[in-house]
Parts: sequence; structure tokens; C-alpha cells
Amino acid sequence: MKKDSENGSASHKKGRETCKMKKKFAKRFLSWVMAAAMVISMLPLSAMAAEGDVAQIGNKTYATLDDAIAAASDGDTITLLGDATLSKTLDKSITIDGQNHTVTSTNVRYGFTAGRELTFNNIILNFNYTIEIENPTYTSDLGLFYINGGKDASGVALTDDYVNFTFNNSAINMTNTGATNRLHAIYYDSCGGTITLNNSQLNITDFPEDAIEWGGQANSYLEIIDSTYTSDHNRGGIIGTWNVTIDNSDVQVIDSTTSGSNGAHFNITDSTVDFSNNASHGLSTGDLFISNSTVTANNNAYMGIAVGRDMTISNNSIVTVTKNAYGSLAGYAGMRLYNNETFTVDGTSKLYINNNHNTGLYVRQGNLNVANGAVLEIMNNEVSNTLLDGYGGGLYVGYGANYDPTVVIPADAKIYNNHATKGGDDIYVSEGVNGPSLTFGKVGSDWVLDDCEHMIDGWYNDAADARWQAHAENEEDNHIVECNDTTITGLKALKAAHGKNAVDKVSYPGLDKQVMDNDDKSWEKDSVGAEAGETINFKLTSNVPEDLTNYLKPDPVDPPEITTRALPNSGEYILTFHDVMHKNLEDPDNFNVVLDREGTNNDVNLTYTLTKADDDDLTDGCTFEIELDLAALYEAGVITDEDIAKSAPIVVTYTATLNKDVVTGTYPNTAWVTYEGGETEEDTVNVKTYAIKIFKYDQADETKGLSGAEFTLKGPNGETYTATSGNDGYAYFNGLDDGEYTLQETKAPDGYVKSDTELPITIDTDTSTDAPISVKFANSLIPHTGGMGTTLFSIVGGALIVTAGVVFFVSRRKKSHTA
Repeated sequence: MKKDSENGSASHKKGRETCKMKKKFAKRFLSWVMAAAMVISMLPLSAMAAEGDVAQIGNKTYATLDDAIAAASDGDTITLLGDATLSKTLDKSITIDGQNHTVTSTNVRYGFTAGRELTFNNIILNFNYTIEIENPTYTSDLGLFYINGGKDASGVALTDDYVNFTFNNSAINMTNTGATNRLHAIYYDSCGGTITLNNSQLNITDFPEDAIEWGGQANSYLEIIDSTYTSDHNRGGIIGTWNVTIDNSDVQVIDSTTSGSNGAHFNITDSTVDFSNNASHGLSTGDLFISNSTVTANNNAYMGIAVGRDMTISNNSIVTVTKNAYGSLAGYAGMRLYNNETFTVDGTSKLYINNNHNTGLYVRQGNLNVANGAVLEIMNNEVSNTLLDGYGGGLYVGYGANYDPTVVIPADAKIYNNHATKGGDDIYVSEGVNGPSLTFGKVGSDWVLDDCEHMIDGWYNDAADARWQAHAENEEDNHIVECNDTTITGLKALKAAHGKNAVDKVSYPGLDKQVMDNDDKSWEKDSVGAEAGETINFKLTSNVPEDLTNYLKPDPVDPPEITTRALPNSGEYILTFHDVMHKNLEDPDNFNVVLDREGTNNDVNLTYTLTKADDDDLTDGCTFEIELDLAALYEAGVITDEDIAKSAPIVVTYTATLNKDVVTGTYPNTAWVTYEGGETEEDTVNVKTYAIKIFKYDQADETKGLSGAEFTLKGPNGETYTATSGNDGYAYFNGLDDGEYTLQETKAPDGYVKSDTELPITIDTDTSTDAPISVKFANSLIPHTGGMGTTLFSIVGGALIVTAGVVFFVSRRKKSHTA
């Protein structure tokens, strides 16, 4: 019995150990099952899609973008899941949301039929053409994007005679390296439509035909809004009668093999536009409206700017037209206004027409009014062909006996040192029908004639048969007939020149104001970018006047009854720097005033008097003034005769601090100099700071801002900034310097997929400071729904959870039963 008892006891013990092992295994199995269930149930949609799928419509994914487009119906949205290639068709009315992915197409041309509307969001599109076109000698045109279908087979116009493209937050690059003929980038052939760029970049390069061409239909629009458009070395940049809107954007049409444009209507606002280095005309327009913008047309073979309908330049715009018209075929002028239209430049704007190779400004018909207050310079233009019969180097009004335009320019307009081959070096008014009319002003007191370096003192007759001449060896060969009229009607040829008693050029004090770019330590004349709180260096340069000795006290004479007549204020020559700083330029300090003996080591610090607005009430609104008595400095031996002879520079340097709380803006600093008997013109430099505004939104609803997204901005010098989107979806980087930045999302909002795109952002001094640079980032939800793959994984996950529950329940019951 004892033995049996011992055997039973051992058996019972062995049973208990076996039971423990089973329980331990059950617990482990339960843990494994629950962990697997949780992992499977949490897998996102991207894990459910077939491996390598790159596009999605609704819940269905596709291996290629071509497959998705083939399956899409009009109105569908295709969402990219990764980078993709494109090789078949785009001829549908669809939206492609790239989620910042890249699509590449090589050697494929895309045709579009009338009525199509395509939208591209958050995408990078690269269209490359690297092969020769088939039958390159044919004359019919082709396009990388070819839009046709304006008429049916019988030639009747279609009802839906348009194709519209919209690009939002996208970059589009169209490049040709293969075709030598026939191929345009975007060609509308007998079909209208609208191309819209919103916060996007369109770059078109090296096409043998035009970058963007319109084939003849009305109601065609090119809208460039908060965007960049570049046409580089195509046949033309914007060809045809487009209605072009450029708003808060940068446009470059350069190096065209023909014209940059040829008749489109332009409405340019808050933008920077450059039509330069084109082999025919630069900016050739119908209507031209420019507001608060900078427009440049330089080095074009024919006309820099040609306007065929109404023109308005307003709201602090700056238009520069230089070095054009070197081609004799159609290089009439640097700038031509023709047809019986109205041309206006308001009193806040500036128009520079200088150094052109034919007439500077040619007003053929219509009415030109340049308001008082405007800056108008027409200088150093030289007639080099006979397109205008060799007349009117600076300004030509009318044409022969054909037209009667009316021109009114400011009294202080600068028109001198131009040259014509026949007559009217500076101004030529033709005979017209009843007589063209020109109203202008007297010559400037500081104008110097480049023919002889003498001071200009008036307007003189410069007719073809009686050219101005004041330096002939024989007096009878001189021709000096002054014109005192400032309104002339009918035939007249004039030159800004001087009379018989020429006066040598005199150096009066001038002013040049500069600001230092702290990035490369260079002095700039116009503007620099700066970071909020940064210390800015400024420089003012004037000079010792040549007539300083006229203001010295006369030496005592002997005998005393003989007296010398002194100038008024004899014994002093007060030169004063006046400086007006924007309120966000604070705390002017570190003043230094030096006589700069250039090329030597003998610079001299000058004694001066500094008056600040917070120390004394300055009556002219200045922030500070610096006063020097140059006569006293001469008497003290500080300024020498050699300094006078060389008009030695007087240089003021100082610093100011940009307010640490600025967001974005342009902050001017204006200065001028007063001296005995006169004052200089004002000179202004600008300090600019910039901001980036990011809108983080749900890609399914562009109006839904997302909070909690974190962004990192890397600056040009390696510095980093961080920002987080608020409840409205916006994140801000304020008070930025110019330079190259990289923006990246570092944390997505809760429940959303983070974007891995690094977005390059270039800020330069031409970038608008009127508002922050706008950037949009879309996020998609971490997907939890999908096709069959998703459902299957959900079922499996659920089944595993149920299994885990059953195992747990059974193990608990066994434990309870055993107990």
C-alpha cells in the first residue's frame, strides 16, 4: 500500500507539473495571438495595396499612373502613392493629386480635345523630349501639349471650344534636347482655354517652337498667380493674343530665338517681370497695365517694349528699357507706343529708357501723359539705323506727315546725351497732319554734355540742315539757336546743349547711399535682405566741391582802404547729410565720418555735428542730421587743395537695427545732402525682410486646416527654425533674410501621414514683401479603409482577437474547475 501511495503521489505530482506547463503555454499562445491581432488590425492602407502600386482612385489602387488614367472617368481624382511615369494619355477631365510625388514623361506628346479640364495638385511634373521629331521638314506645328478640336470635321466651331489646365502648388518642367523643328511646349491650335498657375512653377526650355502659343481663338487666358514662369531659349515665350494676368509672381522670358511675346494683353500687379535677350522684340503687347511691379526689357534685338493698345504704369512701378534695338530689321526704338490709344505713367512710377541702339522712346500715335512726380530718364540712346529716317535719338513724336500724337512729360524729365544721325539728337517732333504736340521742361542745372564735357544750359535747334555746333574752328561754322519754348507743335528738332560761352563741368556735392549685404559684406545701391533683429550697415557718400575756395574768408589786404568783395556767408561752407529712417530701423549708432583719399592710406576723420530727432526737433522729419563746415576744415588744413581738385569723397558710415518683431516688409532709408546754394536729389535704399506662411490642410478638403503639424526651415547659413501649425492650419516663419531655404515637415498632425518632401524656397531681393510667401502642404489620413485586401486583414485580425478571447476564457474555466 505504501508503494501504491508513493506511486499515486508521484503521478499526481507529474499531473500538476503537466497542468502548469499547459497553462504556461496557453498564456504564451494567448500573448502571441493578441499581439498578431493588434499588428494586423493596425496596418495602414499603404500596406494593404499591392506592392508597388503608385496611384489610387477611391479605394482601388493601380500599378501605374497610365492604368489609373485609363480607368478614370471624367471628374475623378487620381491620388499618387509614389513617384510615377507617364507614357500614354492625359486626354480626360480629371484631377491628379500628387501628394508631392514626381511624375516623369519622356518622348511622349499629349493631345487634348475640346472641353477637357485638367487639374494638377501638389505634384512635380517632368516632361522631357530627347529625340528628333518625325518628318521635321513638315510645316504643321506640334506640341508637347497639343490642344485641338476647335472645329468639327466640317469646319464648324465646337460648343466646348476650350481646354483648361490648372496647376496648384506644383512644379512643371518641360525640356527639349532632341527636336529641331515643329515642336512647341504648349500649343493651342484653333482652341481657346485657360492655363492657371497657383503657387506653382512652370519652366520651359529649349523648344524649337514657342513655349506657349495660342492659335487664334478668343477668350484665351494665362493666369500666373503667386507663381513663377520661366521661358528660356524657346522660339517665343508667350505668343498670340493671350489675356495674361501676372499677380505677385516672377516671370522671365529670356533668350528667345524670336520675340518674347507678340501681342498678348498683360495685366501685371505686384510682380517682377523680365523680357530680355530675345532675338526679336522683348515685351510686345496689346494692352499693358503695370501696377507696383518691376518690369525689365533689356538687350532685345528689336524693340524692348512695344505697346499697341492702352498702357498704364502706376503705383510705384519701375520700368527699365535698355540696350535694345540693335537689329536693323525692326529695331525702331527701345520703347514704341503706337496706334491711337492712351498711355499713362503716374506720379509715383519710374521709367528708364537708356543706352538703346536706336531712338529711345517713339510715340507714333495716341496720347502719352507722364505725370509730375514720375521719374523719366531718356539718356545715351543712339540712332544706328534708318527705320525712323535717322531722327530723334532720345524722343521721337509722330511719324512724318501722318499722325498727330500728344505727349506731356514732367518738367524735370532727363532727356540729354542722345544722338541721331540726321537731326534732333534729343527731341524730334514730326510735321504730322495738324502738328504733333510736346510739352516738356527746361534743362537741368547739373546736366553735362558728353560731346565736350561742358555744362548744358538750354535747348538748341538741331535740324537736319542746321545741326547744333558751338566748337567750330571758324565762328561762322557754329550754329547756336536757342529754343525757349516748353510746348512745341509741329516740326522741331532739339538738342540739350550750350551756347557760345561754354562753362566747364563743375563738381558739386552729390550723394550716393548704400546698404551692406551682411551675407557677403558687399555694398548695394538698392536693397538688401535682413533678418529681424539684425544690425544693418549704411553708407552715405558725398564729395568736396570744386568751388569750395569761393567760400573762404578773403585774406587781409594792405593798404586797408582796398577791400575785397566776399560771397554771402563767406567763411563757411555747410554741408549737411539728412537721413530719414523707417520706424522699424532703430537706434542709429556707430557714426564715422571720413575724408576718403582713394588709393592712399591717408584717410582723415572729419569733425562733425550730429543731431538726432530724439535729441532735438528736426524740422524736416529726419531721423538724424550730420553737419560739416568744409570751409573751416580747409582753413584748419584738414581738407587740401588736392582734395578739392579730386572732389575727394566724404563718407559717412553708421549702423541701425531692424526691429526684432518685424514679420515681412520693405523698410526704406532715404537721404539727401544740402550744401551752399543747392541740394541733391533724394537717394533711397531698402531693407527687406520676408515671411513664409504654411497652410497645412486635409487633402480631401482643402478648406480644412490641420493643427499640430511641425515644420523645420533650414536657412542659407545652416541655421534652423521651427514652427507648428495652429488651429487654423497655419504656421509662420517671420522676419527672414533672403537666401536659399529648405522646408520640411517633421511631424504630421495626429492621424495623418507625414510628408517626406523637402521643399526648396528661394528668396531674393526681388521677392515681394507685401505678404508672406505662401506654401501649402497637404496631408492624407492614415488609411483604415480600402478594398478587399483591407477587409481581409480586418477579418483575420478580428478572428484572431476572438480566438484569443476563447483561449483566455477556456483557460480561466479550467483554472476555476481545477481549483
